[in-house]
Amino acid sequence: MAAHPIFRSSFISTQPLHQNTSTVHANTPHTLLPIRATATFSDPPSAATSTKHRRPADENIREEARRHVSSHNFSAKYIPFNAELTSTESYSLDEIVYRSRSGGLLDVQHDMEALKKFDGEYWRSLFDSRVGKTTWPYGSGVWSKKEWVLPEIDSDDIISAFEGNSNLFWAERFGKQFLGMNDLWVKHCGISHTGSFKDLGMTVLVSQVNRLRKMNRPVVGVGCASTGDTSAALSAYCASAGIPSIVFLPANRISLAQLVQPIANGAFVLSIDTDSDGCMQLIREVTSEMPIYLANSLNSLRLEGQKTAAIEILQ
Repeated sequence: MAAHPIFRSSFISTQPLHQNTSTVHANTPHTLLPIRATATFSDPPSAATSTKHRRPADENIREEARRHVSSHNFSAKYIPFNAELTSTESYSLDEIVYRSRSGGLLDVQHDMEALKKFDGEYWRSLFDSRVGKTTWPYGSGVWSKKEWVLPEIDSDDIISAFEGNSNLFWAERFGKQFLGMNDLWVKHCGISHTGSFKDLGMTVLVSQVNRLRKMNRPVVGVGCASTGDTSAALSAYCASAGIPSIVFLPANRISLAQLVQPIANGAFVLSIDTDSDGCMQLIREVTSEMPIYLANSLNSLRLEGQKTAAIEILQ
């Protein structure tokens, strides 16, 4: 998808992938997005909906979530990337569309006016009320901010491992010795279920793909070109959702741990005798032979601001 992926060179395929895909039996939710867009405002989301409720012993957290439907009516949409303020071109996030009418990239915008009806204290209180809870899907560090991420998705469509919410480390010695700081705290983004910070974005991508598949959209698989991080996250979340995945990896250039993950998760893995750029070039060559559409998004979790690509295949 154009706006949510936090991963390097991935594609969503609408052609069947001939493979066996295993399912990881786990509660398997890049990213707070640049936001602006049109939405219809109704009642505010209630903090009470995120409070942990006592549920029947024979009911799981997904089933419990189905009984608590959010009353908010926030929404988001695709618009042309870097669109002019006068542009009226937009698309639903549920449309399979990869480029603007001019052939440019797409971005996601949320309705800031609707969100601004609630002050910072309200949002802080709501988000804090969800931290550490097992209420689906708000126990995730990503989906605890669902209204700011993918507001229209049904909670039952979300694929999450309650990622995020990893703690800060107090780097006392390093701060004092090298930076002259008494109180330096460090966020270690490698502490995640797959060892990849891309879990934080992959939960959004795969959740939206899961939603589209439930809506009978022609999307049957997801794939990527990766040196390890993307493939680890992609294969894990796709396995949890029961969605076929395919991975292009450069041979002998990734760690054994990151090679094992996509294989163990049932992804169809192709080890190519080239580097990461070569894998991406291979995909570009494939796009010249098949009806494949490219869509880019900014990877906001990479310090260098590197652009990522999603390659989508249409029937």
